[in-house]
Amino acid sequence: MMANFEDDLFSLLWTEIDFDDHPICGGHGSEPEGELEISVNENCIIINDNRIEMILAHPDAFHNEGIEKLLSVSENSRKVASAISEETSKQTSQHVIFLTERPEMISNPPEKVHSSTLPRTWIGDELAQSEYLRGLLSKPLSSLGESAEWRYDLWSWREDLSSRLPGWTWHLEFANKSDRLGWYIRAPGNTLFTVFLGWGGLEPRRFEQGVQSYDYSGKHGFFLFERAPLGQLDRPDEAEANRADHYRTRHLLGEAGQLTELVNAASRGDVDLVFTEILVSTDWASADADAGAGAGADAGSADAVSEPELWPLVIVRCPPEWSGAEVGEWFGDLLRLLRPAIDYVSMT
Repeated sequence: MMANFEDDLFSLLWTEIDFDDHPICGGHGSEPEGELEISVNENCIIINDNRIEMILAHPDAFHNEGIEKLLSVSENSRKVASAISEETSKQTSQHVIFLTERPEMISNPPEKVHSSTLPRTWIGDELAQSEYLRGLLSKPLSSLGESAEWRYDLWSWREDLSSRLPGWTWHLEFANKSDRLGWYIRAPGNTLFTVFLGWGGLEPRRFEQGVQSYDYSGKHGFFLFERAPLGQLDRPDEAEANRADHYRTRHLLGEAGQLTELVNAASRGDVDLVFTEILVSTDWASADADAGAGAGADAGSADAVSEPELWPLVIVRCPPEWSGAEVGEWFGDLLRLLRPAIDYVSMT
């Protein structure tokens, strides 16, 4: 049971790490890699695997002790953790996440501190009563910033939709792409296929005291089903998965592919793809034809065949007047329609 609580806590905090901020080495999955270490202190919990060190801290550590002391506690814990080699400690990235009663954004957070806090409501009752969190939650959680109401929608969507994406890992997106707030959800296995679902159409309005403000007038539900085009890599160790996704994309958009079948079903009136854009087979065929015209290229090889440059294969935007509940129901409908494509990239 203790190990389950450790893994649950690690997974919960890992979800808070923006996908683009994941360590350059290691996988993107929410299960610990290597041996998991955890240290419980008066105002913080330190948990790490071979990739990352995450510190869940009580607001008192922010108000009274300061970040430097918090990080020094972490450093001392790492020194006495016999399971962590000196080399691993040097490579491990560090993130500090503060715990608050409700979701908040911290103005101008110190280095390594997340601007978005972890709300108490996101912690399950059993984990909250565990030996790891009981102490932190026994003291009142003071406010650290402005309310972040958008996180309630995100939590509700994840709660309702996780079962439709079994084995996929959820990652919070709220800062690295200024036009959206939501979830990036990575497929399991040797693939880079990803679903984004959240709020889109945000217009950055100002950046004051380290917090981005938005114009929400054009806010709408936003959904992507995407992968990286061949050769467009964020990390060198993704080359094999990127190449495999190239063939998966060819299949999805081929004559009998899952996305082609969905487009054909919509053209017959069997399904409703309102608000939806899908990269159709004619676009892919055009790319193949262009590649085949290359000097001596083998049109059957992955290296010879060009891909459309867009990352998304499916782009969907709903009307801005829809509520969070309506958007969540619409996300569920989209995932149902895309089920054959989602299953294909999850299982191949």
